[in-house]
Amino acid sequence: MNRKQFTRRQFSAALVAVPTIGLAGCMGSNSDDEGNGSENESGDDEVTLPDDDPGELTIVLENESGEPVSSGVEVDVSHTEEDSSNTFSGGIENGERTLTTLLYEGDYTITVESTNDEFEPVEEEVTVGEDDVETTIVLEGATGDDAAADE
Repeated sequence: MNRKQFTRRQFSAALVAVPTIGLAGCMGSNSDDEGNGSENESGDDEVTLPDDDPGELTIVLENESGEPVSSGVEVDVSHTEEDSSNTFSGGIENGERTLTTLLYEGDYTITVESTNDEFEPVEEEVTVGEDDVETTIVLEGATGDDAAADE
């Protein structure tokens, strides 16, 4: 009966693979972790999510004529106390965008800027709690969706 010989490359690969597979199963849990403030394998503090359960925030953008504004804007939504912000320029339909992924309840600052210098930046404060909130922001000088479609 002939026995197949390993090459040096195959032997080296097997020599490294066997202990690696064995260690992989041991790295899944760490009984010293207490959840909050523990360190991960890179030595950084772990991020813990807040217990808040904020409602959705719907932002309605319109010009002074009441026409919806869906393009030519950049919107930044920042929590006033936490280091949390969301900036977007797309995804606005019929002048509306609903944010469903807010992490914190509390006060937010919404800043709307023109990407083509049609209007001055507008800033508005809004408080988000457990209930859904809708706020309308008027952008004086912005081109509405109806006028933009005619061009």
